[in-house]
Amino acid sequence: MPVEYELRPEITGMGKSQGEIFVDSAYLAKKMSEETGKNHSPAAIDRMLGKTGGISRGWLPEGKGASALVDPALNMALEMANRKFDELTVLNIATGLPDRLGVPTGAIVQNMHNGKKEIAVRDLSAACPGFIHLLQLTYADIDSDDYGNGGPQIVAAGEPASRGINPYLKATYLIFGDGGGAFVVDKIKVDKRLPKAKFSFRTDGRFVDYLSVPAGGSEKPITHESLDAHENGIHMQGGKVLELAPKEMALVIEAVMG
Repeated sequence: MPVEYELRPEITGMGKSQGEIFVDSAYLAKKMSEETGKNHSPAAIDRMLGKTGGISRGWLPEGKGASALVDPALNMALEMANRKFDELTVLNIATGLPDRLGVPTGAIVQNMHNGKKEIAVRDLSAACPGFIHLLQLTYADIDSDDYGNGGPQIVAAGEPASRGINPYLKATYLIFGDGGGAFVVDKIKVDKRLPKAKFSFRTDGRFVDYLSVPAGGSEKPITHESLDAHENGIHMQGGKVLELAPKEMALVIEAVMG
């Protein structure tokens, strides 16, 4: 039988990035010793990491933010998709730590490329869940003939977590790095027998204190007291997150696979 095709949104390119500074236990020990005035050895850092083990990652240098992670991932994805920046219709970017408050990271990336002005930009808070939410919205957008922007579109995430950690908050300082990723999504001809993308979401606001930045938002602006308490950094109750996250992810996976 001849193969039947249909036009539908699909991922046509992907890219990734990480911070330029190589960070391992030796680097962390040096930074923590400098910042806290207490001596920390690489072996001590490894012991603190416990079951996590030795982790290497990348941090951005000073003066760079989320856009510096989004842009190289975006360029890699465009190259794979054989597309140019000015062909894009929308920049969808997820980040919990944007370059500037009140300014869409997409606008900064557009300016980096001196790109066309006939482009929409969407920023969504939180890189990890935000990326999946934006991916679903992009599929729906491209699939809508009446109200959609068409393709190709970029769905990207950039999280410069090193900007939200400090050596006094060891639960996050020792394990977080800076990374980015990007997809090009476009409407293409696909074999109708191939499965379509499926999405499932869950939300439970009771647990927001398990992983958050307590100060710096409109609820609790930055003050001298909040700085002294390191409330401008990422706080995490690691044990609680480890207990809750796998269960919730399993429920989402079951919903998608069902």
